[in-house]
Amino acid sequence: MRAVRLGAFTSVLVAPFLFGAVERSIWIPLCQLWIALGIISFSLTLADPTRGTPSGRSAFVALLPVHLLFLIQLCPLPGFILRFISPGSYAAYFLPDLHDGKWRPITVSMGATLEAWIYVAGLQSIFSIMQGFSAQARRQATHLLLLLSLVVAIEGLWQSRSEHPDWTYGLIPVAAPLGLQNAGFGLYLNRNHFATMSAIGAALAAGLGMSAFKRRKGGHPLLHDQNELAWIISMGGTTGLLLLATASSGSRSGLLAAIFGIGVAITGRIERRSVLISIGGVVALALGVILSGAAAVERFLQASTISIRVPAWLDIITITRFFPAFGAGIGTFAAAYWPYQMNARYEFWQHAHNEYIEWIVEGGVVGLAVAFVALREFRARYQIEELQLEPLKSVLAAFAFQAFFDFPARIPANAAFVVSLVALTLVPRRKSGESRLRLEDGHSEDETRACKE
Repeated sequence: MRAVRLGAFTSVLVAPFLFGAVERSIWIPLCQLWIALGIISFSLTLADPTRGTPSGRSAFVALLPVHLLFLIQLCPLPGFILRFISPGSYAAYFLPDLHDGKWRPITVSMGATLEAWIYVAGLQSIFSIMQGFSAQARRQATHLLLLLSLVVAIEGLWQSRSEHPDWTYGLIPVAAPLGLQNAGFGLYLNRNHFATMSAIGAALAAGLGMSAFKRRKGGHPLLHDQNELAWIISMGGTTGLLLLATASSGSRSGLLAAIFGIGVAITGRIERRSVLISIGGVVALALGVILSGAAAVERFLQASTISIRVPAWLDIITITRFFPAFGAGIGTFAAAYWPYQMNARYEFWQHAHNEYIEWIVEGGVVGLAVAFVALREFRARYQIEELQLEPLKSVLAAFAFQAFFDFPARIPANAAFVVSLVALTLVPRRKSGESRLRLEDGHSEDETRACKE
């Protein structure tokens, strides 16, 4: 079991170094590996309960509505039913030939939806495997994830100053568009993909620092705890470096997401008397980024992200009338949108640059209901470990914020990073009368009792 967990976690750490795992030749085998490891992990826990709790069962039940939506979208239907529940899907398959006679699915691309299903199943497997980590291993894994984002950021900053900043590692030529709009940065083939990793890393560092600040109940007691003070200072420096790397990538959405995540970490749980000091720290970081002359600052002065995105979003929303109930199929946005695209005639939009709008197009009204039910089930079955509240809130805030302007959940390396962190900070809810999981000493009450016996 330990080898399975170690292998899965190692693959998550390696994924950013494979161009963010965005290439199909990389992410599909990677997801297949995660699914295989998840099946092995679940089988081992069922065969021998002493190996761990089969927590994957709770995750599967919570995500069961999502899997049912995939199944419904892939199920072939006769033309007259398809025309009634999904006019867009009917048009995609039966126009101009109205007498095909064959049954067709709701999704406008079975291949894309099947790949999306593999992707979701792979991330679900990662979650289930990471849930099996012990309390102490969870802390160590969280710190390793932060170290990963720091390494990625340092590599990006170093590469940007190399002789060939557009080449991977400054050594490998990449056949990708140049310029701030499309160019890669660091290990990633797109600057926004890089910025997601550095932004959530900055939010994570800020959350870990504020969690330590909360444990000591303010700045005064910290003067008597040099180790904790050194940790908070190091987290502050890490936050600043990751924020600078995000700004240097030229990603406006990434920079805003990082600032938002840091703000949530700072203002979430501290005492009122420390708010002014915290705001001063944020202002100092912002001034440092502005004075650095980072590319994102230059792009903010050139154009507004909102003015660029809104016309496209309004155009995209109009196609939902053709896929009202069950959507166009998860993973099929590009295939569904291009026949109706009016926003830009000579530009192909593979994504909506807004995860929420893209989900509405791909899942329809049923997709919205499915997302609500899945989130409610997760909330009912899991709770956030108290000492990890600030880190998780700040990371999810940064990730959710950038999802308004880009598609961070569709980048495998970054999605696996966030899913791993969520799994490491959530614990199953206990039934009434059972002991709660405590991580103050790095062990749960059940583990401590076992050691005494």
